[in-house]
Amino acid sequence: MSQAGVAENPPPPADPTVGRGPSLLQPLRNRNYALLFTGQLTSLIGDQLYVIALPFLILGHAGVRELGLVLMCFGLARIITVPIGGILADRMDKSKLMLLTDVGRGFCVLAVAGLALTSLDSLVPLMALTAILGALEGLFLAPSYAILPEVVSEEQLPAANSLNTALESAAGFIGPALAGVVVAVFTPGVALAIDAATFLISGLTLMALRRNLAREDASRTSEESSTEEQEASRMGFLKFLAVNRVVQLTLVIVLFSNLAFDAMADVALPVFSGDVLLRGAEGFGIMLSAFGAGALVGGLLADALFRLKRRALVALGLGVVQGVAITLVPIVGGLGGAAAVLFAAGVTMGVLNTFYITQLQQRVPAHLLGRTMGALNMCVFGSQPVSVLAAGLVLGTTGTAPVFVAAGFLVIVGYLLASFNSEFRNL
Repeated sequence: MSQAGVAENPPPPADPTVGRGPSLLQPLRNRNYALLFTGQLTSLIGDQLYVIALPFLILGHAGVRELGLVLMCFGLARIITVPIGGILADRMDKSKLMLLTDVGRGFCVLAVAGLALTSLDSLVPLMALTAILGALEGLFLAPSYAILPEVVSEEQLPAANSLNTALESAAGFIGPALAGVVVAVFTPGVALAIDAATFLISGLTLMALRRNLAREDASRTSEESSTEEQEASRMGFLKFLAVNRVVQLTLVIVLFSNLAFDAMADVALPVFSGDVLLRGAEGFGIMLSAFGAGALVGGLLADALFRLKRRALVALGLGVVQGVAITLVPIVGGLGGAAAVLFAAGVTMGVLNTFYITQLQQRVPAHLLGRTMGALNMCVFGSQPVSVLAAGLVLGTTGTAPVFVAAGFLVIVGYLLASFNSEFRNL
């Protein structure tokens, strides 16, 4: 959406999202969204089975170094293919791309389960399969975000994103508990086989909605075509990114927030729990659960933000609150205080993730949305190696408190930078 196009058009009518709008559960009455929601919930729970089962599988045959190598294969392959997934999402049917990657991931996980149930004499096949799995996930991410505007109406988009955020958080609760039981009662191979089956369910739901998506997308194109959209349709992604301040600042916020969160959650928090609180893995799990519970609550509350007149300013304020909460983790007093401020940080993250993803989906031209979501996911996953390395170097000389302070400050800076832009303040 070009700034010139906005200036030439007459002022829009009163914002229909202020003070009213569809209920949070209304998108579930949409058959396509209900199918997508069901498939992705099943797949996300399956992903948690994989996350829990894989380390136990590897540690049963090798050591921590080998576990790190396998996880590195997954992470590097995912980072490489995320932008490719964005390009493909803009050039082919998104549901078909998601279906193909789901089928591929299902076969990969099934092969890993086969290795687990037979023998694991060498980790080379497992590393290769894990790399393929990471690459396929990288291809999946962009279309999974870009498809939603084709599934629900613009009016339902905030509520649908709110449900999606809550869905991810809920899967983070249900999945690990289920995986722990399955691995304990049976074996990691059984848990992996169940995960493979969840990709089948997700694929079936995607197959069920493909024809409807094509019809809805064609209808939207014919009914909503405008001079502004025709101009945007001729704009390339790099030019669009160079001129659109909202997208630029959203990517900056996402990058800064993930640099902060990865350093905090992956490095500082477990060390803080073990060396300062003396609670080890138990305390680490409690604090992460508190954050996840907050994100779940935030996802459910996010739809209400779209009903406020000054919602962009509220969102920026919540971003500052999130940064302050992170800085307070080591100084609020014990495990209970740390869990409380992490819950608050999780609430703000749940609300803000929903808000800014919805803004991108509504404002980015349809033919550029896949690449925009690819760039967004690059900010999410590409920041992790840099963040954890920097945190590890700092922890070696200063302890945990400076890492939390730096992480919180980074979040605050991201939102303050965005607040100086008038367009961003008036989203």
